[in-house]
Amino acid sequence: MASVRRDSEQGVVLGSVAFGEDSRVVRVLTHGLGVVAIWVPGGGGRKGRNMGLWQPLNLLEFIDLNRKGSEGLFRFKEVRRPHLHVRIPHEVPRSAVAFFLAELVAKTLPEDTPHPEIAQALWQTALALDSEPHIAWLHVVFLAQLIQLLGLAPMEPPSLRHGLSWRTGEWVWEPLRDADHLEPALAHRWAALCAQGEVAALAGCQAKERKALLVGPLRYLRHQMGAPAGLKSLAVLEEVFS
Repeated sequence: MASVRRDSEQGVVLGSVAFGEDSRVVRVLTHGLGVVAIWVPGGGGRKGRNMGLWQPLNLLEFIDLNRKGSEGLFRFKEVRRPHLHVRIPHEVPRSAVAFFLAELVAKTLPEDTPHPEIAQALWQTALALDSEPHIAWLHVVFLAQLIQLLGLAPMEPPSLRHGLSWRTGEWVWEPLRDADHLEPALAHRWAALCAQGEVAALAGCQAKERKALLVGPLRYLRHQMGAPAGLKSLAVLEEVFS
C-alpha cells in the first residue's frame, strides 16, 4: 500500500503509552484516516514534551501527518490545539466521562478505517463535555449515536408493549426481566435517542435507568461486534454517577 500524507488532519486523542525511554505512541481518531497510531518523540516520561496534549479527548490538529508504507507509526511536523479544554482536566465527573468515551472508541473501532461521522460526533461531544453545565447523560447520548452511526440501531418498535433484546437488537413481546432485555417504556426512549441523538428523549429518566442505558448498549455492541470488552473506565464512571 502507498504511503500516507496529509497536509493537515484533525483528530480526538484516545490514549497514549510510553514508547522507549523518551517517546510516546498516541492513538487518535482522525476525521479522514480513522484511528491511527502516532509516534511522539520526547514525550515518554512524566516531564516529557507537552504531556498535557495527549490526554484523552483532547482536540488536536496535526500538520504534515505522514506514514511511510502501510505499516508503522505516523509522524507529524507540528501539532496545534484548536480548542483548549478548561473544565475536563480539573473536574472529576468530566474527566471520568472523557476517559470512558476515549476507551470506548479505542476498543470499538479498528485502526486505519475512516469513520468521519463518528469522528465528528466525538469531536462535538468533547466540546460539549467541556462546556455544558450538565453532563450526566452525555456518555449515554454518545453511545447511542455510536450505535446509530455503526448501523446497529433498532428498527421502529412494532407496538408499545414490545421491549428490546440486547442480544439480538430485535423487539420482543413483553421481554423477560433480565440483563439481556430492556422493558418497553425505556426501550422506546432509547430507540428515540438513537434516532434523534438528543438527550431530550430521556427526559424524566432516573440514575438507575441511566445505568441500564449504559450497560445494556455496551452488552449489545459486544454481541454484535465482539467489542468493546474489558472497559477499565466503566467502574469509575458508574461510581461517579451512581
